[in-house]
Amino acid sequence: GEKECGAVDIAQNVKQSYTETIKAGNFTLGVFDFAQLISDDTRIRITADGDTEQYVNATNPVKFKLNIFPSEFANLGSVVWKVNGKEVENDSENQFEFTFVPENKVGISTITAEWTCEEANETNKVAQCQVEVKYAEYNQTETGRIEISVTNGGKDVETMDKTVTVDCKKKIEFSIDESIIKSLNPQTTVHWYVDGNYVAAGNTFVCEFERTGVHYVKAKIGNYFTSETSVYVYEGAEEVTPYDITAVVVVCVLVVCLAAVVIGVAVKKKV
Repeated sequence: GEKECGAVDIAQNVKQSYTETIKAGNFTLGVFDFAQLISDDTRIRITADGDTEQYVNATNPVKFKLNIFPSEFANLGSVVWKVNGKEVENDSENQFEFTFVPENKVGISTITAEWTCEEANETNKVAQCQVEVKYAEYNQTETGRIEISVTNGGKDVETMDKTVTVDCKKKIEFSIDESIIKSLNPQTTVHWYVDGNYVAAGNTFVCEFERTGVHYVKAKIGNYFTSETSVYVYEGAEEVTPYDITAVVVVCVLVVCLAAVVIGVAVKKKV
């Protein structure tokens, strides 16, 4: 009689019937092929453990596996792995697995597995998968989380609660983290804004403030703004820290509250 399928065979059959994927928002969904589910044809498919869509300066290895159905042929035959049409040496102990390390540059690499199996009467049956490396594209929310770096007199300035203090007698330079800049398309321009006004373009920006006090600096990367940094500019040798600013604000608030209480008491006495 006909061979009965066990639970493992059925599960493998269903799994292999998801031959393609589609993207819906941030999710990748399998496309179910019912015709393949009921087919007895031998078929192969590459699955990836790792991101097949990566970004410049953030590339990571991807582990590929050749899946074969029916499962009775899963560990039979031989596999030749190729990258962009060229055969490559497979260092994996399991010939049905292959680890690929993408180059740190924009491009698409095609991974090919050629399977030959006498038992299945198959010669050079091919399955393919692609890995794409591209420039990063930050959306509005992601860009809004990027913080600006500040140096004053060539020294890094510590940022506390998105606030910095700088001496206007020393060189003040603003910049975006270099790793972020390198991940962007070289044609992407960074625009700088001080107190809401556009002032310069470039990956770094040297500012000469016209007055002391508090200023607000942010950058626009592509179409979106980074987080805004409050810059307290002072003149002289004595540095004022964000904590000093906070203390002054608190004292002012307390003075106002105390004045209100005094006035209230005085009014009541007159009444």
